[in-house]
Amino acid sequence: MSKEWFNAAGFERFHQLISAVNSVLIHTKLTLAGVDDTERHNDFVASRKYLLAFLEQFAPIFQEIERDETYVPVGTDPRLDVLARSLANIKRRRPRTLTLASVSIGELKQLLEKDDAESAKRVIGYLSDLRGILEQQAHADVASILGEI
Repeated sequence: MSKEWFNAAGFERFHQLISAVNSVLIHTKLTLAGVDDTERHNDFVASRKYLLAFLEQFAPIFQEIERDETYVPVGTDPRLDVLARSLANIKRRRPRTLTLASVSIGELKQLLEKDDAESAKRVIGYLSDLRGILEQQAHADVASILGEI
């Protein structure tokens, strides 16, 4: 498969992740504001499930890279490697500029599964940070497909 195909597939995957993050953020913010969001509840449930499945796949890669900077995952999407390295670098940086740097992938998964207001407030910050990282990588994919404009 060509580099362009991998870049396009990576862009599509990250776009789906960003869409899922947005869906969860919108529902969570509306719910915290006391707004009835039953119309989008099924989309929220599907998006949360998609994010949890992604985090399940991503966690082992991230944990190995966090433990050993030289670790090279075999048989995984190279974009997950880049994402894991980006997040590991953010977590190592002092002072920490993103709230996502203060939480483990496992803790983020647990918070996503809860439906209480305190967890929801924390999830908003963490997912907003994750969305920013994903958008940077999606931009890099688009730039490699189309070239810098």
